[in-house]
Amino acid sequence: MLALSACASPTNTATYRVSGPEGANALVRYRISGGEEKQEQVALPWTYVVSYTTGQLLEITADNTSRAGKITCAIILPDHNSPAMASEGIDQAVCSITP
Repeated sequence: MLALSACASPTNTATYRVSGPEGANALVRYRISGGEEKQEQVALPWTYVVSYTTGQLLEITADNTSRAGKITCAIILPDHNSPAMASEGIDQAVCSITP
């Protein structure tokens, strides 16, 4: 009899980053596919590390509530020299990727 064991997908980490003018504020909404959306009012710069399994959608939206300059979001994956996804805007920045 051949026994097969279920292999769980390995867990990875990604870093969500939101930046803009020092001390500016942003309303940040983020989630991992299948998960609950979380929302925070934060001072910039802001970072948050999430765990995910390969194939899950990672997404973040940042609203520039200070209206001071541009706002940038990025999703940074390990083993990458630059962000896997980045976006910039005056009012809002949106990033999403399925690694």
